Amino acid sequence: MVRKSAKPHSGVALFLYPTYDMGKEVLLMKLLQSVSVMQVLTEKSKSDLQERYHSSKLQIQKEQEQLQFQYKKLEKTRKFQQEELKTSFDREIQSRLQKVKQIEFQLEQLHMLPIGSEIKEQEIQAIVSVNEGDCWSERLPSIKRLL
Repeated sequence: MVRKSAKPHSGVALFLYPTYDMGKEVLLMKLLQSVSVMQVLTEKSKSDLQERYHSSKLQIQKEQEQLQFQYKKLEKTRKFQQEELKTSFDREIQSRLQKVKQIEFQLEQLHMLPIGSEIKEQEIQAIVSVNEGDCWSERLPSIKRLL
C-alpha cells in the first residue's frame, strides 16, 4: 500500500490511501488534526489546579535553593573558573525565578476565572477520514483557510 503524506498549515497532516470500490481505485484521505481538550472549571478542579501550581512553585524554589547551595560549595573548592561557574549558576537560578513568576501569574489568572470557564488542558492528535465529495467546511472547520 502506498502512503503519501504532506504537512500543510495549522498542524494537519494529510495521508492518502488508495482503496478499491467496485473494482476501481479511489483515494481515501485521512487527516491527522490537532484537537484541543478543554476542561470545564469546577470548584474541585480549581482547587486541584491551585494545589498543583503551589506544589510546582515549591519544587522550583527548592531547586533554586539547592543551586545556590551547590554554587557556594563549588565556589569554595576553587577547582573551576569562577566567572564561568557564576554565569552558569546565575543562568539556572534566573530560569527558576522566571518559572516561579510564570506560576504566580497562572495562579492570579486562575483566581480571576469564574466557575464554568473552559481551560485548555492539552492538545491531542485525532484522525479524521475524508471521502471524495465530502464538504471540507462542514467536516473540518479549521481547514477552511487551506482550501
